[in-house]
Amino acid sequence: MNTIQLEQLINYSFQYDELERLLKTSIDGFASNIQKTLDGIYNNYSLYDKINVDEYLLPQMGDELFKKGDFIRALDIYDQALQINPDNFKANLGKANSLRATQKYLEAEKFYIKAKSQKQNDSVLLFGFGECLRQQMKIDKAIIEYDLAVQIDENYDEAAFYLGVCHIYLGIWRVQFKGEDGGTIKNELFSYFKRISTLGYDGTYKTLSNALFLSLDGYFQEAIKMIEQVLKTSPQNYEALLLISFLLFGNENYNLSLEFLEKIETQDLLILFLKSLCLLCIDLQNSSIKLLDKILDSTPGNQYAQMFKGVCLLKIKQPKEALAIFNTILEAYPQNEDAKSYKDQCLKEIGDENETNQDQELQI
Repeated sequence: MNTIQLEQLINYSFQYDELERLLKTSIDGFASNIQKTLDGIYNNYSLYDKINVDEYLLPQMGDELFKKGDFIRALDIYDQALQINPDNFKANLGKANSLRATQKYLEAEKFYIKAKSQKQNDSVLLFGFGECLRQQMKIDKAIIEYDLAVQIDENYDEAAFYLGVCHIYLGIWRVQFKGEDGGTIKNELFSYFKRISTLGYDGTYKTLSNALFLSLDGYFQEAIKMIEQVLKTSPQNYEALLLISFLLFGNENYNLSLEFLEKIETQDLLILFLKSLCLLCIDLQNSSIKLLDKILDSTPGNQYAQMFKGVCLLKIKQPKEALAIFNTILEAYPQNEDAKSYKDQCLKEIGDENETNQDQELQI
């Protein structure tokens, strides 16, 4: 702890227990003298002033703990701030981010929504909310939040990157499950990443966006090398591992794509879904279904996971079980054309199966 930090604590911090702990661990030789000074300062402030300063300082303390990955302690600090003032914007946002980091997504959503009602045009809030939605496989809703963040700050590199990630995911979905033309989707993605490659930010997200742009432009190996450089510096980089798995999947190298997905520390629902997609592509449908069931345990109404599970069941010749899933989707979303199409396929296969059984009975 340096002199400036200690001075800030004297001026702003009246969380006495936390302050005392920090001072005891200080390497400055005069910490004990400051301790005595603080006794006098603290005792001379009114309760009103102490509460006001606590409300200001506590979210900052929570933010520091969050940056260090100490999410549980950060949550405790944010809760203290919210006890003083339930409408503290920074505390609501900090708590939402910490809940998301501990994968308590539904609870996190409530605090993002509350913070958003207080401050609608905060790009950091919008990005965090987008992340919470993406990690739950609520891709369409996540795109809205990322897009708003980028509209407010076009140089918000992380938001721009993840907006592109969501479009890649939807592109895979459109090709794999809707039968759309891959060339058209590739051109759409190319245009997007070409645009963000010209934005004025620099760093890891710029490197990864440029790598994807190169891949879409036909320079696959060059793109892989760029991502590998990021992974040499940061082997657990979530975004680099995710992107390289995307590129390998697009190159039909499903086993290697799966290997990179396995390396990702934060196994959120999107990662589970992509792993299940790789497993389907290497004809491990039952393993794919197990991962989809994990997703559905967390988000029972997730129509992406429901649809995919129905497709897996069709592939392993279980049309009746698949039909039940597509009927469930149509109860919630009656206009879902994909579910209607798969339902028709189920009915046809069930009909064919019944005819086969009848023929066998006649032969007997």
